[in-house]
Amino acid sequence: MPKIERLKYAVDNAILVDNTEEGTGWLTEKLFKSSNITCFQPRQNLGVAVAQNMGIKYVYERFSDEDKVIFFDQDSFVPIDLPLLLARAHDKLNITRQVAAVSSQTL
Repeated sequence: MPKIERLKYAVDNAILVDNTEEGTGWLTEKLFKSSNITCFQPRQNLGVAVAQNMGIKYVYERFSDEDKVIFFDQDSFVPIDLPLLLARAHDKLNITRQVAAVSSQTL
């Protein structure tokens, strides 16, 4: 199962920016049919920052200010509970201070 398919069960909505010139074809077509994955295909490599900003812009235009954004790339392995654990950590820290980012630790 492609990693993005696993992730769709761990989050309410996923935004995939296919930042390749040729596109991923079969995978993107399959994901377009998923109810909680939105795919963008600029058909050129715009760089990771532009791809991430496309995703952020989409989130902020369509969802509430309470939504959280998590970035992954094609090499990421995402334990199914990671988005929930990061969201809980953010919410817990945000009680006493204003938190902009929470990260997992890589060993």
